[in-house]
Amino acid sequence: MPDYKPDEAREWARGHLTGCSAVTSPTFTADLRRLNEDAIRHDVKRVMEHGFSYTLLMAETAITPEEVGRFTAIAREAAGGRLRLFAHTAFGTLADNIEALRHAEREGADLVLLSYPPQFWPTSEEQIYDWTKSICDATSLGAMLFPIPLWGFERVHPAGMSVEFVRHVLDTIPNIVAIKPGAGVGRTRWSASGRCSPRGWLPARPHRATPAARASSTERTGSTRSGWPATTAARSGRRRCGFPTGS
Repeated sequence: MPDYKPDEAREWARGHLTGCSAVTSPTFTADLRRLNEDAIRHDVKRVMEHGFSYTLLMAETAITPEEVGRFTAIAREAAGGRLRLFAHTAFGTLADNIEALRHAEREGADLVLLSYPPQFWPTSEEQIYDWTKSICDATSLGAMLFPIPLWGFERVHPAGMSVEFVRHVLDTIPNIVAIKPGAGVGRTRWSASGRCSPRGWLPARPHRATPAARASSTERTGSTRSGWPATTAARSGRRRCGFPTGS
């Protein structure tokens, strides 16, 4: 459970959302049947050694909602109060996301990063809003909105999430506490200094990606996804780790 009440989430975030966040992927045993708990503890400790304040417990892999709870508990134990944890709503259905989020909250997640699966195909901003609100209403955690072209919302509005949409979300969903700006990533990209002010979404100045940057992005995408859809349930999509070995 978070150490703040839902109506205190934004005030809490103003005082505690400082520093940088890492991303920690769940690691599995060699037979891909269980979480590799020793490897997860190792990864969390390395995150702290590098000075991060938070880590996102990434769920874009073949992990179940129940395993999300155990993943969170292992990370919380390894962190020992020195690292805060982001849950991740990256499952393919609304029901699975809510279930996983409840497991994560119970086991000690501090915040949640909102994601939208490729199976979610809204045709209006109202549908995007309803999904977002359903997730936020199901948790006491503060939530981080994540506008990015990956969701495909540009078919609804050229900005993906319009200024009016973001303003409405902030006005009506009190546990939205922050925005991770990723809008405009593509052939023409926005710099990472985009921000949200009380008057709405303020995009930074656009710039075009260089050929080297595009090549680097392609290389990173190919190496991290390994050809597996983010929502696959196949155990063969799981990540192995040779160090440290686990049971």
